[in-house]
Amino acid sequence: MNLVILILSNTSIYGPLPDWLHELPVIDFLDLSHNFLTGPLTNLPSNQTAKPTKPLGTFVERLADYESVARFLLLKNNLFNRSIPESLCNATDLSILDLSRNMLSGTVPDCLGNLRELYVMTLSSNRLSGSIPSSLGKLGSTIQWLVLNNNTLHGELPETLSDCTRLDVLDLGENRFSGNIPKWIGEKIKFLVVLRLHNNNFTGGIPEETCQNTELQIMDFGDNNLTGTIPRCFQNLRRMTGGDTDLYFFGGFEQSVIQLMGGRPLEEDMDLRHNEWFCNGVYGDSGASQEMEPLLKRWKLL
Repeated sequence: MNLVILILSNTSIYGPLPDWLHELPVIDFLDLSHNFLTGPLTNLPSNQTAKPTKPLGTFVERLADYESVARFLLLKNNLFNRSIPESLCNATDLSILDLSRNMLSGTVPDCLGNLRELYVMTLSSNRLSGSIPSSLGKLGSTIQWLVLNNNTLHGELPETLSDCTRLDVLDLGENRFSGNIPKWIGEKIKFLVVLRLHNNNFTGGIPEETCQNTELQIMDFGDNNLTGTIPRCFQNLRRMTGGDTDLYFFGGFEQSVIQLMGGRPLEEDMDLRHNEWFCNGVYGDSGASQEMEPLLKRWKLL
């Protein structure tokens, strides 16, 4: 009988991953989060190409509402370093990948785009550099959470990400991305609930197409170099009402959207501060319109 689930989170274990872990067959649910593990990720279980096992009762069924058991790899909040190994890309049936809050460096591997079953990819709060590989567009309509915030990634956003049409969460905040906010975010990705581009180097204006993201409940463009006017169509984003979001948290992802927002209260559902807005374009010749004035006050722009 193979080991299917191994959960050692919050157990204060430390040191590098042991050699014996590399020799194990595939583990469908591996959770080593919130420990003091160090070193590279090279000793993860090696047999990463086997199919997930069938559900083993209500416990596993509760982990994910899929036809078969989703495969989870949760290594959040440790001290892992060095680069993300390309051997990880052999886990082609991986559904949830969380490597956040470590000290991983190097670039995001191109081959991560081969993980076609991936629902959630969270690489936030590491030391990753380089640009977003265009190959991530191959994740297509399966990927629903792409969280890369708090790294040193740079460059323009690859247009191939427009193929990720079922994204609920796109968090690229606290990086060094540049260029214009792409129109395809509004034109192609229709199910976004959270869009964070906070604290980057984006320039130009906010495209009107952003208003096509009618499911948005949290949008953060603050601390960029944006100019121009705030689109009046933002008043039509009716789901930005504060309070809880409608996000479905996959399995072990109980963390709230407050964490995505860097600890700010959920009432701050839109942040456009610390940019270079043209006040006359925002308010018009005779001040803010009656429709826009409450929203501008809420966004702390009045």
